[in-house]
Amino acid sequence: MIKPAQFGFNGQTAETNTFQKKLSENHNIHEEAIKEFMQVVNRLDSKGIEVLVFESDDTDAPDAIFPNNWFSTHQDGTFILYPMFAENRRRERNLKAITMIKNNCHVTNFVNISDLENQNLYLEGTGSIVFDHGARIAYAAISPRTDKILLNQVCDIISYKAHPYSCKDSKGNDFYHTNVILHIGNGYAVLYEQGIGNQNEKTNLVESLKESGKEVLPISLEQVSSFCGNMLQVKNQKGDLFLLCSETAIKAFNPSQKKVLERYSEILPFHIPTIEHIGGGGIRCMIAELY
Repeated sequence: MIKPAQFGFNGQTAETNTFQKKLSENHNIHEEAIKEFMQVVNRLDSKGIEVLVFESDDTDAPDAIFPNNWFSTHQDGTFILYPMFAENRRRERNLKAITMIKNNCHVTNFVNISDLENQNLYLEGTGSIVFDHGARIAYAAISPRTDKILLNQVCDIISYKAHPYSCKDSKGNDFYHTNVILHIGNGYAVLYEQGIGNQNEKTNLVESLKESGKEVLPISLEQVSSFCGNMLQVKNQKGDLFLLCSETAIKAFNPSQKKVLERYSEILPFHIPTIEHIGGGGIRCMIAELY
């Protein structure tokens, strides 16, 4: 996790991220975001979930709190550095974090494709790609921030199967990231499928998830707007499974949906309204997994 030097509304990403909302006044936005951030860190720690926290010293990187977009790690020792859409988000790459991970987390294959952003090619980490690590499938909703060619290149590197598809919001715009409309956990998947206009793509996606042993839990567009797709399942040091979500998300699930989620892991909600509202990203965006 990355503690930002100055959290705030990012005008460079607002055109493609409709989840962002700009307040009329910027009073206490950073302070409130830091309170929410530390609440997440402390609660994860209280559950025995190991967290490494780095600090950004760049006050011109308002989205530094979302590290999952600029790198991913993999169990085979691969570390991938990704190309970012917004110029100010490229400032988020944290050299201290990269160095620590390379030196201490058994990185055997460091892959840097970030320079492709100079060719206007983008793939924003586990925002763009939702990995099913058990089935070795990489799901990605293609958008201005998620390039299909780069998806295939990454899948070639880590020997995963690429599964691209198209999904649009109520205005006909591509969803900016896959991880707001698809969440994959151990034994289940949360999916927004109504925006997939191509029936074959929709059928193939659902079948792929089911064939991988996933119970598919559909969510509505309204639930997507409440970050019901932006969740992350993690393990603590004892091996217990937890579903990280926001209070916004858990309140939007109906009782039957909650029962499904509770079958697979303990639900751990967080109060992060400032980060969600201003940053347009939820709890999943705040965490980059170390494998």
